[in-house]
Amino acid sequence: MDSVQINIDVTDWAEIALQAEEMPQTDEELVRLAVDRNWSAKQAAQIALAMRAMGHVPVEILPLDKAVLAEGGAHFVHHIVAAQKIRFERNGKEQEMRAYTAVQHCNEDDNGDESEQASFETDTEAVLLERGYVEAGTPESVENAIAYLYHRVPGHVRNRLVEIWAGGGDVREVAEEFIALIRGMVDKLVE
Repeated sequence: MDSVQINIDVTDWAEIALQAEEMPQTDEELVRLAVDRNWSAKQAAQIALAMRAMGHVPVEILPLDKAVLAEGGAHFVHHIVAAQKIRFERNGKEQEMRAYTAVQHCNEDDNGDESEQASFETDTEAVLLERGYVEAGTPESVENAIAYLYHRVPGHVRNRLVEIWAGGGDVREVAEEFIALIRGMVDKLVE
């Protein structure tokens, strides 16, 4: 097969990157610049990619272009799949829900330790490409949902509670209100 190339003009990104004046040499410097300049993750990525293409920052500042393109594509496909909705009826109640969810791969030996509870913030591995999808309303989807609740959600909750705690917020009060919110959701489903 002949070589297949994807060539993209990022001159507009380069112009913005040059206005930044600072050239981050590490991921940490890129994060600091993004926070200081109030850039979104997308803006920071565009600027870093343009700086790298111009040779102003190390190649290691982000994954190689092919990986970035693949992960970005996976992100969009994942959101397209997540946007597919169905109406599901059980015991006379109807709910709208996702038609498909990403398969959760959890460690069989997981004992529920906090370190094993991954979230977007703590699990930086790119896993979308390795996961398939399961159709809603199937036994597999039940197992998948339970795995997600036990292995992904606690990490997200912990990260937000720590953020509230670090800012001096009342963690117990927020946790109690959150638990009440979950109980209300359950009551609506099973009443």
